[in-house]
Amino acid sequence: MSLRAETRRARATQSAGSTLSTREQEILELLADGRGTEAISDELGLALETVRTHIKAVLRKLRVHSRQEAIGVARERGILTAPGGPGGSASPRAGAGRARPCR
Repeated sequence: MSLRAETRRARATQSAGSTLSTREQEILELLADGRGTEAISDELGLALETVRTHIKAVLRKLRVHSRQEAIGVARERGILTAPGGPGGSASPRAGAGRARPCR
């Protein structure tokens, strides 16, 4: 691979996390906490389709194909904290119940 191609690839990888909107970041954190689409919709007061649209945008921007892959990549890149830390799955938000598994 040429130096130019490597540089482009590195920039794309670095910028993926910084291009997530605040709402996309919030939804990604809720996914990492184990919330499903309906629980996120209820918690944030958004329509189900709006949540699905944000999730699709996160997957596209992180260049992944699944929610689990997005969570893993986001943790590797420092976009999300590791499980157990702030925003991790061991510290669920107050008043939020567990949802059904993601579809």
